[in-house]
Amino acid sequence: MRPARRRAPLTTLLVAALALSPLAGAPAVATPATAPRVAAASVAPAEAIVTVSGELAVGQTVTAQTAGWPVEAALTYEWLDGDAVIGTGPTLVLGAALERISAPAPTRVMRWAVPTIAGTVAAGSTLTAKPGTWTTGTTFTYQWLADGKAISGATASTLKLGNAHKGRRISVKVVGKKAGHPSATKVSAATGRVATAATPKISGTAVAGSTLTAAAGTWTTGTTLSYRWYADGTAISGATGRTYKVASSLRDKKITVRVTGKKSGYATVTRTSAATARVQVALQPRISGTPKVTYTLRADRGTTWSAGTSFGYQWYANGKAISGATGATLKLGPARVGQKITVKVTGRKSGYPTVSRTSAATAAVTYPLRTAPVSAWNCPSWAPIKGNANSGIYHVPSAQFYQATKPEDCFRTEAAAQAAGYRKAKV
Repeated sequence: MRPARRRAPLTTLLVAALALSPLAGAPAVATPATAPRVAAASVAPAEAIVTVSGELAVGQTVTAQTAGWPVEAALTYEWLDGDAVIGTGPTLVLGAALERISAPAPTRVMRWAVPTIAGTVAAGSTLTAKPGTWTTGTTFTYQWLADGKAISGATASTLKLGNAHKGRRISVKVVGKKAGHPSATKVSAATGRVATAATPKISGTAVAGSTLTAAAGTWTTGTTLSYRWYADGTAISGATGRTYKVASSLRDKKITVRVTGKKSGYATVTRTSAATARVQVALQPRISGTPKVTYTLRADRGTTWSAGTSFGYQWYANGKAISGATGATLKLGPARVGQKITVKVTGRKSGYPTVSRTSAATAAVTYPLRTAPVSAWNCPSWAPIKGNANSGIYHVPSAQFYQATKPEDCFRTEAAAQAAGYRKAKV
C-alpha cells in the first residue's frame, strides 16, 4: 500500500486504499480486518473515517463508506493491490485474479501540518520545531537534518546550533502518531545556511553629545552588515550608521543597537547588543562671581541633569586641584592671585553613567582696589591704606596717626581711596 497523494484544488482530500493480496488456489473468503491506507489531510475533519462494505467474493462489489466529512467535500479514491492502483471510484468489483482479500477496519483520518522552524539560524542559537495543528492527542517525534542528512542525537523539539552546523541548511522531520490513525511524516522547509554571527557591543558613554560606536564582532566572511539604533526599544529616526551621537531628547532612555547580516544563500541574522546605562544630559557648568580676592565664586551646574542626580565638586587653580575645595562655592584668598579658576562637577545616579564636566576658566584672580578691614584696627597687607569714614580721610602706613586710625574701608592704592571720595591725611 502506498501513501495517498494530495490533489489540489479539492477542499478535502481522501484516498481510501484497500489492500488486496492474491493467494493462488485459495477460496474467496474474508480474512481478519487490516487497516487501509487513508490519506493524512491537513484540512480533514478530526472524526472523518473510511470503511469498506460488501461481500468479499469474486464478482461482488465492495464500497468505500465515508463518515464525518462535510457534505460539500469532494473525495477521491484509490483501490490498491499492493502498490498497484486497481480502482479509482467509491466502488470496486472484485476480479478473479483476487483469490484472497482482506476487509480493512475503519481508519480515522490524521490531520497534519507542515512543521516550521523558529529561531535565529546562527551558530550558538537554538532552533525550535513547531509541528503546527495536528489531530488532537497526536504525539510527535523529531529528527533534525543538516543538508538533508540526519544529525546524530538531534531528536528533541529543539536544536542548539554549533560550529559543525555552520554553512549547512537545517530542516526538521516530524512524525505524528495516534492510536486508530495512520502515522504521518512531514518535513519542514530548509533554512538558509547557518551563519556565524556575533552579539554587537557598544563603546562610549550614554551622555547627550557623546558618540556611541557599535562593534559588530565576527560574522561569516562576505556578510553585509547594517545597523539600527534604538532607545528603550524604539527605533531612533535616521540612526542607521555604525556610530550614533546621542541626542539630548533621549534623556533617561537606554540605547541598544541591532546589527543585521545578509549573505546570499545564508539565513539573514539580526543580533542585538546589551543596553547602555540610561542617557544622562550634562552640560558644561559655569562659574558665576568675580575672580577677585575676598570674593566668592559659585558653580552653576545647569538644570539638564536627570532628576535625582547627586553632585560633587572640585575646584582647580591653573589646572591643579585646590585642597578641600569641594563645595558648590569657593571663596578666593590671596594665594589665588594670578591663577585661573575652574570647577569640575560630577553627577551620579544609579542606572546612569557617572559624568564629570569641567567649566571654562575664569580670568586670572586679582586684588580688588577696595575691601573691608580684617579686624577693628587693621587692613589686609595687600590693601594697607586705611579709610576713616567719619572724617573722610585716608591714612597711608607712614602717616603719623595710621596706627591710631580705626578703618571702615581699606584701599590698595591712594588713587582708589581718592576715587572713593577720601582725602589724604596731612600728617
